Amino acid sequence: MAAVAQSARPDPDTILVNVDMLTGPDNLLEARHLASIVGHEIVHVYDINYRKQLGLAIDNRFRWQSEINATTWQVNHFAKLGIVSKEPFDSNYQFRRAVEQYRMKAMHCSMNPTAGDCL
Repeated sequence: MAAVAQSARPDPDTILVNVDMLTGPDNLLEARHLASIVGHEIVHVYDINYRKQLGLAIDNRFRWQSEINATTWQVNHFAKLGIVSKEPFDSNYQFRRAVEQYRMKAMHCSMNPTAGDCL
């Protein structure tokens, strides 16, 4: 997700998520949104570890497939995390919409990983 700033990793099997600027009065993200983002990243860890166990390459197509897996996890867990849209254009609506749009991009890019907006 674009809102997550990634920093240098000390260990290639570690994902660091910088959340310093993700909450506050200028940002509508709340704890439930951060939980969804962290869940998204955990799906990537599982995908990468599984791929490594199989001895398969981690290429651009795989990366986009992992994005599909991660955003699908988010969509499937919105209700459990309390990310429900009661009013159009509230913070939950905007978050859900951003995830769903990114999921659509991932689906497009998994089929066309060399497209200009997928590199």
